[in-house]
Amino acid sequence: MIYQNFTGGLWLSRRHIVMLTERLPMFPGIRDLRLEYVDNGYDVYSLVTRCITQCPLLECLWIIPTPATFFIDNDHDIPPSLSSTSQHHHHANVNMSFLRLRLDDEVDHSRLASVLRLCPNLTRLSITTYSNPDNTIFDLCPRLQYLEWNPRTEYFMLWPKETHHQHEGLQYLATTDTALATIPHNHNMIQALTIVDMSYDNEPETIRFLDTCRHVKEIMFDPLESIDIPRQVLPALSYLSRLNLSILDPDTADGLVDYFKNHATHITLETLELNLPIQHSLTQVLEAMTLVTTLKHVEISPACVDEESLQTYIMHAPQLEHLCIDHGPSISLETFKILGELSHLCVLSIASYYNTEQVSGAGIKTLVDKKLSNQDFSLSIACKKIDDASYVKYAQSKLGERFSFIILD
Repeated sequence: MIYQNFTGGLWLSRRHIVMLTERLPMFPGIRDLRLEYVDNGYDVYSLVTRCITQCPLLECLWIIPTPATFFIDNDHDIPPSLSSTSQHHHHANVNMSFLRLRLDDEVDHSRLASVLRLCPNLTRLSITTYSNPDNTIFDLCPRLQYLEWNPRTEYFMLWPKETHHQHEGLQYLATTDTALATIPHNHNMIQALTIVDMSYDNEPETIRFLDTCRHVKEIMFDPLESIDIPRQVLPALSYLSRLNLSILDPDTADGLVDYFKNHATHITLETLELNLPIQHSLTQVLEAMTLVTTLKHVEISPACVDEESLQTYIMHAPQLEHLCIDHGPSISLETFKILGELSHLCVLSIASYYNTEQVSGAGIKTLVDKKLSNQDFSLSIACKKIDDASYVKYAQSKLGERFSFIILD
């Protein structure tokens, strides 16, 4: 039987792999194939080859092995070798556009190259491994736009939508700082960049690489421990609209303050996400942020500052549209009134997980009344205490599903 109309979306365990690979010709129309819990005993490269060549319409293929901590009791259930598939000549699959592999050891670059030759039109490649990339992948995948080569974690869910097609070449890159040296510097049209495992040791190479990426719009550092990158490099990135720092190291904070204070009139930054700051550093950064009039979307976690510092920033940021304060101070009536004066504010999320001070119920009402005419406004509050819970019901009646309130035990 041939299932011509089945286009895919499969999440299978290891026990189904043999059955699937033997019956792939029954599904000639499959476009999306995702195999999870593939036992490490399988030859991944041959499994990829078999899937790509036996499914001529396949566009997206994920192969994710069993985690090292995942045990299977059936010792006799030994996966068969698929290595024989690599001995035959295979025709290229011109439809393949997205390949995602997670490997528990170093990449066999020659065998990976054989796989990539079968996907000449690949635009997205995600490889999780323990080795650096080989720059020949850019010759093998001339249409590559999104590359994730990241041994620690995976950000494929954060990949931007396919809207950045003004330029050819690599547009999204997520990788470690040690891998940057293998990325050809002629890929200067990158618009979204994630660098993980940043260290002082590789800072010069990172700076040299960033210096070639003048068109980058979005950067995530995970983490960044540098005073020179925000001080020297960020001012040169005139298109930068989004900056995400997974750890706000004190040195980075000093560089960020310098960046904001000395280049505020030229900054185009619209989104700033700060994580794991210390109080002194965050207070300084918030003060400097008042000079940046382009910031519309701000997320801070934890917001380990006093309410007065938060108030001061909000008063100087009338352009704010989205504000997310995680692990922040409890919000008083006065602060809610100030928030209500932000005419562009559409999304407000406040979480005070450990603060035992009461959140102002009257403040919630004041803010809701101010925003009733804005149908896009949504409010989310999580706190330990509120001084008057009746205002919660009031907000729910006015905003409906656009209001979320959680009392934490």
